[in-house]
Amino acid sequence: MSAVARLLRALAKGLNGIGAYVILPALVLLVTLDVVMRYWFNMPLHGGLEASQHLLLLFFILGLLESFRSGAHIKAEILTPLLPTFARRLMALLMCAALVLVFGLLVKKTIDEIPFLYSLPQLTPELHLRLWMFHALASAVSMLVALYALVAAVEILRGRRETVEEDAEPEWGE
Repeated sequence: MSAVARLLRALAKGLNGIGAYVILPALVLLVTLDVVMRYWFNMPLHGGLEASQHLLLLFFILGLLESFRSGAHIKAEILTPLLPTFARRLMALLMCAALVLVFGLLVKKTIDEIPFLYSLPQLTPELHLRLWMFHALASAVSMLVALYALVAAVEILRGRRETVEEDAEPEWGE
């Protein structure tokens, strides 16, 4: 495994850990507190709904790279396992190309909008957060996903793997 692949693996696991162990519990606590305050005390949290929406977005974005790395994303593999090795690798290369295209376009779009959003005093309605921060985070994670797809394509072409995701890690005791 190359140094870039190891770095991407560490970043994917770290971002996923932040999402799973920090963002998700904070989201659960916030929604629970908002429900209790709203229905028991008739005093909803100011910005509670908006904050929960942003936390959910963060949770999704932080787990995106790990889902591609580990193969946990939604996929339909009905015919692919029946194909010969060459065809499976070709399908994986097409998936890498699609990932680079989609996430590369997302990076381009967000990077084009960041200076404009930064120059405007556009804020979220209740929490008054700057909108450019969300575009910057989405752009950074999209860059990582596109880079991961490029690394996966190189490893597929070199014959080190047959799929976009990495090989499964050995479980305890194997």
